[in-house]
Amino acid sequence: NEYDATAWHKAWILNEIGSHYDIMNHIDTAYYYYGKGLAVLEDTNNLTYRDIATRMAYLSYKIKGEAKTPLNQMHNLLAQTESEKELLARYSIIGTIFYHEQQLDSAYYYLKEVFNHTESLGLKKQAAEWLMEICNVQDKKEEGSEYALFLAPFANLNENQSHVKSQLTKLHQDYIHDRLELRHRQQMRKFQKNAGITMAIFAAIALVFIVFNFINKERQKHLKRQNEEKERQMESERRAHKMKQAALAGRLKQRNEELRSHKEEKENIRKTLEKHQKRANWSSLGVFLNEDICKEIMNALHGKDIKREAKVGDHSEMKLSATQLSRLDVAVGKHFKGFIKMLTDMYPRISNDEIHQCLLYLLDVEDVQIAHLLFCDYSTVKKRSRKLQTAFKIEKELRLFIKDFVL
Repeated sequence: NEYDATAWHKAWILNEIGSHYDIMNHIDTAYYYYGKGLAVLEDTNNLTYRDIATRMAYLSYKIKGEAKTPLNQMHNLLAQTESEKELLARYSIIGTIFYHEQQLDSAYYYLKEVFNHTESLGLKKQAAEWLMEICNVQDKKEEGSEYALFLAPFANLNENQSHVKSQLTKLHQDYIHDRLELRHRQQMRKFQKNAGITMAIFAAIALVFIVFNFINKERQKHLKRQNEEKERQMESERRAHKMKQAALAGRLKQRNEELRSHKEEKENIRKTLEKHQKRANWSSLGVFLNEDICKEIMNALHGKDIKREAKVGDHSEMKLSATQLSRLDVAVGKHFKGFIKMLTDMYPRISNDEIHQCLLYLLDVEDVQIAHLLFCDYSTVKKRSRKLQTAFKIEKELRLFIKDFVL
């Protein structure tokens, strides 16, 4: 019908366009037009469809380098061939793929069929060349000689044609040389005719350029002087502003220091007054020592000759229990209210063991005795003493500082 004829005509044109790009080795473009041609055809049972499909299969092989899929497509197309000419054309493509894949036995079969039966001189010649190579590889010298004998006239033909081509090439080169020589003489006459005008124009342009360049340089010098003057003025203003800011910062820093010093002084006075207020209500050290817990601790130490070399546990009977330590805390709070808080104010990170060591100093006991009362090494007691001395920022011994604190 009319629609099928139009579709076939479009497909045929697209196939021709694709084949031209294929010849020029524009593979992607050729593949595109072949694809458009297949898209136009709804009927796949015609020669144009099979021709395009064959070319697309071979292009796919050339692009991807994978032979299995294109060969399967080609064998499917063989079943649809309608003439020996078409069959041999398909054989030629299949043989070509096998040849490039170095599957020489398969290539030999298909190329030999083409050589023996095709009427196309081009296909026959190409098949003969590859068959001759395959025979040389497979040591079929006698058969290879037949293909060489077939190709011999084409070699002579190429030699004869090459002489004619050389003559034509020389004639073409002489023609091109004469045309170029004539054009050169015409251009030289034209150049000489206009040389004066051209030189005058260039001279005028050069003069304008020189004048413009001179004016531009003078303008740049003037702008440079103005910029330098502005820069000096801005630098002077920056220095003045920097000095002013430094003076303000200095005065602000001094004022802050004065405020901080005044605040610290007020805080120290407050703490001193608070301390004196608390201490005004404190009992005497002698009254504190009459507490039962104090007497228990002193009695535990009575008559004990403790050496510094003694180890932890040598006098385990002297270890104060948690209850005794709690009673000592209560007794200190009773007679010296706020004493423990004053210690934590001076050193917020003070531990319970360190607080108890300070409380035991109120009983006027030695460090070696405190070690066994708190069940620790003598070196631990000395280390705590040095640590608290640093934390309280005092120079005298910790034991003396604690005693003086409540006197």
